[in-house]
Amino acid sequence: MKIFKNIFFGILIGIANIIPGLSGATVALILGVYEQLINSISSIKKKIFMMSINLESKIYTMIYHLTF
Repeated sequence: MKIFKNIFFGILIGIANIIPGLSGATVALILGVYEQLINSISSIKKKIFMMSINLESKIYTMIYHLTF
């Protein structure tokens, strides 16, 4: 049941982004999902950042082993 609620709220937030003068963030705040939305986005950013650091270190290790 929670999945349908999240989908419905997502649709409402998406519609709010289309309507000029209405912010999706404002609708998320009114619906009470703003904090969850921000935490989810920051979690994704952290995961992507950590994956890029991991990939970068693997590339440096490969280059180091190729040069020596």
